[in-house]
Amino acid sequence: MNVDKSSASLVEVATSQPVAAELWDAITEQQLDDWEVDWVPALRDVVERMKAAGVGRSQLPQSRHWDWRSKAATFSGSLANPSFCVVCQGMTQGMMILDTLHKARIVPQAGKELIYIEFLESAPWNRRDIPGEQMRFAGVGSLL
Repeated sequence: MNVDKSSASLVEVATSQPVAAELWDAITEQQLDDWEVDWVPALRDVVERMKAAGVGRSQLPQSRHWDWRSKAATFSGSLANPSFCVVCQGMTQGMMILDTLHKARIVPQAGKELIYIEFLESAPWNRRDIPGEQMRFAGVGSLL
């Protein structure tokens, strides 16, 4: 698979300093491995802590049940569903899949092409919506 990589930067939260990152125009096996090995256990721990603290189901991270391997397989090779990821310090920090088949219906935009974000997720350690977590990198979602 040919992957285009663009230079980018994130902000390392601990130092408030920019750090080099890359925006890739695909989700590869590397991202899926990072998700399985690092993201899934981290998110599982977060969900268990939140449940133990009495957080209601509706407040738990929506992505807790997502299977990025299945999503990537479903959309693989589809020109209408490009995928992207952010890599920083050798680790996948965020992933996204788009849907490019929609058209605007509101006048005066009617008929113009729209891009929907089907799925977007930052690594658990980059999310503001997870209580008690010290964020590592800010700007992942914005970069995607």
